[in-house]
Amino acid sequence: MRRASLAFLVSVALFLFCLAGAFGAPAAVGKAAAETVRRGWSGDVLQTLGFEDVAFWAGGTLVSSPKKSGAGAVRWSTHTETSSLACRNTPRDLSAFNTMSFWLHSSHANDATFMIIFDSNREKGVFSYYSKGVTVDWTGWKKLEFRFRSFGKARSPAGWDKITSLRLTASGWNQEPNPECVWVLDDLQFTFDAKPYRPNVQARTYVKAPVPERYLTSLRKSHPRLILLDEDLPRIRAFLANDPRGQSWLENTRKRAEQYYRRPPRHHELPDGRRLLSVSRDVCNRIYHWGLLYRLEKDPKWLERAWEELKAVVAFKDWNPSHYLDTAEMMHGVGVGYDWFYNGFTEDQRKTIREGLWQHGLRLSYAAYMGLEAEGQQGWRHVTNNWNFVCNGGTSLGAMAVLDEMPEECTVILDQAFRYIQIPVEHFEPDGAWWEGISYWGYSMRYFLAYLRGLETAFGTDFGFIKGLKGTGFSMAGDFPVHLVSPLGGYFNFADSGSGGGTYRHWALFYLAARFRNPLYLDFQRRNASGDAYDILYYEPFEAELALQDVALDKCFKKTEVATMRSSWTDRNALFAGIKCGRNGIAHAHQDLGSFIFYGLGERWVLDLGTEGQTYQSHKHRLPRHHFYRIREEGHNTLVFNPGEKYSQDGRGKAVITRFESSAKDVFAVADLTHAYRKHAKSVRRGYRLLNHRRAFLVQDEIQGNAPSDLWWFGHSFPGIPGEVGASGKQATLKVNGKTCHAYLLSPEGARFAFMDARPLPTSPDPDIQQQNKGATKLAVHLPETEDVTIAVAFAPVYDFEEEPSMAFDVTPLETWEVADSAGPALSAITVDGRPLGDFSARVYTYAVMLPPDTQAVPVVTVEADADVCDTNVASATAFPGTTRIAVTAKLSGASSVYLVRFLPTVPPGGSGKPHFRSKPVVVNGVTVSASRDDGNRPGNVLDGDPETRWSASGEKEWIAFDLGERKILSGLNIAWYNGNQRRTSFEVHVSMDGRSWREVFKGQSTGKDIELEHYTFNGEQAARHVRITCFGNTSNLWNSITEIGF
Repeated sequence: MRRASLAFLVSVALFLFCLAGAFGAPAAVGKAAAETVRRGWSGDVLQTLGFEDVAFWAGGTLVSSPKKSGAGAVRWSTHTETSSLACRNTPRDLSAFNTMSFWLHSSHANDATFMIIFDSNREKGVFSYYSKGVTVDWTGWKKLEFRFRSFGKARSPAGWDKITSLRLTASGWNQEPNPECVWVLDDLQFTFDAKPYRPNVQARTYVKAPVPERYLTSLRKSHPRLILLDEDLPRIRAFLANDPRGQSWLENTRKRAEQYYRRPPRHHELPDGRRLLSVSRDVCNRIYHWGLLYRLEKDPKWLERAWEELKAVVAFKDWNPSHYLDTAEMMHGVGVGYDWFYNGFTEDQRKTIREGLWQHGLRLSYAAYMGLEAEGQQGWRHVTNNWNFVCNGGTSLGAMAVLDEMPEECTVILDQAFRYIQIPVEHFEPDGAWWEGISYWGYSMRYFLAYLRGLETAFGTDFGFIKGLKGTGFSMAGDFPVHLVSPLGGYFNFADSGSGGGTYRHWALFYLAARFRNPLYLDFQRRNASGDAYDILYYEPFEAELALQDVALDKCFKKTEVATMRSSWTDRNALFAGIKCGRNGIAHAHQDLGSFIFYGLGERWVLDLGTEGQTYQSHKHRLPRHHFYRIREEGHNTLVFNPGEKYSQDGRGKAVITRFESSAKDVFAVADLTHAYRKHAKSVRRGYRLLNHRRAFLVQDEIQGNAPSDLWWFGHSFPGIPGEVGASGKQATLKVNGKTCHAYLLSPEGARFAFMDARPLPTSPDPDIQQQNKGATKLAVHLPETEDVTIAVAFAPVYDFEEEPSMAFDVTPLETWEVADSAGPALSAITVDGRPLGDFSARVYTYAVMLPPDTQAVPVVTVEADADVCDTNVASATAFPGTTRIAVTAKLSGASSVYLVRFLPTVPPGGSGKPHFRSKPVVVNGVTVSASRDDGNRPGNVLDGDPETRWSASGEKEWIAFDLGERKILSGLNIAWYNGNQRRTSFEVHVSMDGRSWREVFKGQSTGKDIELEHYTFNGEQAARHVRITCFGNTSNLWNSITEIGF
């Protein structure tokens, strides 16, 4: 048995004895403490820190009851003033122990949480610690026992022999102190347990793991064996040669590979001071693109460049295991590189890569699976979020590559990963949604599906995984992005999911489509794919019929509690709403329960502002999450009660969509937000409804307060959309691009609209480092001293050539809401100038027909319907642009349906029709900046150091130019692209000495993976005074938008 030294034990005994005497504790208590230490010589307990005197613990109160032993215990009430309980005399060296335990008595079983923190700072200014979360779901006494190995590591703790403090805290880490909690703690012990550590994981098993020996016996002995087999190459070559889509994808892949080729090998760097992740991802992407072209064409230049890259990364000092995502993604890239280029590498090169893969990655994962101590994080293997898929998946792909060369260790890795990687799959139940939002859906899929594909190719079987997942929520996982994507191509960006702009796409939908035979997933990704190496690898088309216009327009995802509703699948101008309920305090969640977005006519009228990047930099500023506007309720489109420094909603609050009903003409959802606002109200319910043939949107709140509250209602608007409140205060308008969204405050009486900047309220924190949301505003309703109230706000967007909506909005109790009858009269066909409306569906009531801007004659619309059952009336548009209105009335009942066909001028693909202006030159920091033109986002913005401003122009040859004022030697430049993580912009760079004679120094595309500055290397060093960047649009549309440029 492992024991502490005699000197250490004696010092602990004397310390406890003196502590008891110094603070007046009974002599028996001091004697008992010393006896406890002495028992360590023959038993398991090596040290006890009793709760016998409150002076030992800051933030608590000494009580004699309840207690577990001794003279007393410490009472900890986790209200705001005492949210932490800190040990004033923490033992500095705990390396002799591996287990801590204590008793906790709870007054309420309310799922309140606290963190156990052992600070262990390795270097000055770097906040490092071990942490363990505890959820209190019991009343009375319970003994808690934790192995040190179960504690997570933040950054780089110095070790259990270098502990600087011990504290328990109920704030921070997405926690909010719960005022009703009263906890009593007693008998804290540190012990040594000789048994091997295995985490106790309770999770659903979808697929029984194969016997470990089967991995080696089933292994494909030759390389390549990961993701892409040689027998797949003829099929892929035929597609790339003969299919226009394939030809385009190959061209895009080659351009990207060439871009990577021109860049130097990556070096070890932590750009944000914490993560190597951007390096790991870049290496992975490089290997996939070079590797695919090498496999297809055998050009040795890709082999040679891949060796340079792999040689560089295996020579790194480490792969940053303190943030294990970085390590896992590097194992993925290096494993695939080792496998795909295996036959071109020499044995010495293979050995170099193999040893680096083991030393920097597989060795650490093996230790984690075996319960052995090693550097870096280890708790990733059994977590329930995206980390599980990435770390288990990335590790496994590395292990598959070298299994036959490291059979014992890699068999352990593959066996354990197969079991652990199933843990988070349950989060896809019951209907495919992912609890962390769409961005982390994509991240999880990137690794889980690559893992599954790796099993298929390396072993010839996935060991029953896909079969075991059929009929589960995971088999419907593609529904989540498909339904969250808006008619504009972007997506409902709740949680940490970026801006929600651009065009959403993910190769995972190809894999899911093929394995679960889902034509909707196949069609979605085929229409939106960027055509990179991943699309080519995972594209497995199959014959299937799909009438997109007949797919259900609405979807409610239970458990995640997110819903979307739309008026059409095929009209970019369709109305679209997203609703967010669910849970606060979970991974990447914002305090956004009840929030919504609303788009229509190609505009984002009410939106989610998106991710706050500074929440990923807490290791630098240490600000709590609730200090940031984009995280707080007031930064979303929901309610705020009694604003102050802390959250308005419960930090662990829940909201459930209790009703979700849909018909052809309308759809509604009702959410119960009471739990989230229980500090302020007895009942809070919010209803959302697309109504009036899905041409308007209503949000209605019914609130029964606990007491009069200071209440706010918010709805954020896209930057650059001006808002105006009418004289009555009951109506407001948002105007942009020849369209107007009318907002109506229907209830309560006496309330008024106001527009406010998207900034914190006066009582809220306002860190200088947070996003400033320049140009963004929010529609607000302020109701001071309000207890019981109904708030109803309706939105109705129209084109400026149309009249303001005359539809009436009735405010009726949520419990009486019913959907309109779907069985009303309907058309069977619409033709425009004799041609059938291609995307017509009888239960879709609004269409847009795009025509050249110089169109003179209004097209003739004819309709078909059952003349025995209904009458039709066509009121043609009188001018272009214009709207033709078709009324269908049932002869017997008098029920009616109204179809609209709008005739609109075409604009550049993805363009918004915004007016452009000739740009005026401007001098910024001694550099003269000019541009071909702009849409109001001026060229000088690219040098202002603010990533929220930009230069923008829509067109195929829009340029921005710089006169540097003097001759410079340039080898490249840095560019940050607006929505650069969602689309790729094609561009060229030319330089000149005189501004007249230009020479090309770069031609290519942005990566489509980053919104930060990307470096583009010129073809050699260039002497130049003038630099011009010519842009040709992006993979989504013809917009060219740059946020920052650096020389």
